[in-house]
Amino acid sequence: CSNYSTQELLRFPKLLDAIVEVVTSLLRRRLPVTNDMVHNLVAIELAYINTKHPDFADAIGLMNNNLDEQRRNRLRDLPPSVPRDKAASGSSQSINDQVDGGTGNWRGMLKKGEDGSSGDRVVPQPLPPASPQRGHAVNLLDVPVPVSRKLSAREQRDCEVIERLIKSYFLIVRKNIQDSVPKAVMHFLVNHVKDSLQSE
Repeated sequence: CSNYSTQELLRFPKLLDAIVEVVTSLLRRRLPVTNDMVHNLVAIELAYINTKHPDFADAIGLMNNNLDEQRRNRLRDLPPSVPRDKAASGSSQSINDQVDGGTGNWRGMLKKGEDGSSGDRVVPQPLPPASPQRGHAVNLLDVPVPVSRKLSAREQRDCEVIERLIKSYFLIVRKNIQDSVPKAVMHFLVNHVKDSLQSE
């Protein structure tokens, strides 16, 4: 049907040029609005990290697995004279305390950020005055950061947990953007042009 309509319009070149001009004009007028909406969708995702997102629930299981691994490691390293049941309960309580309120744990940091509690905040140091000499711009991402010491086993596990949490949430954001951007384009651009074309 589309090919047939195009062939029919070719018989009337002036009419075809007028239709193309009107459609192009409508698209150009609606393009800034559509771009603003897409930018807003991205800004919405950047505005807040929703740690209570349903798809983020696997992070809880990931943290539980990490805690179980720490508990097993502590039990394995205990001397034979220490009762296993008391050591397990004590280590479990200490780990849970770290999870609920520890500053070195991701859940403690997220909880403090959401509750707005002050806690022990790091006072930002004043920046040194900028050098008057102008040189080439330096990309800090390309500058290698020297490692003063090797990470411990616990620090390595914490880094792996944080990395997996970041990747998990990034997949959630990408899924939201891939779903919402085409819908925004259809609503603000395509459907609007289709509805307003007859009035033009």
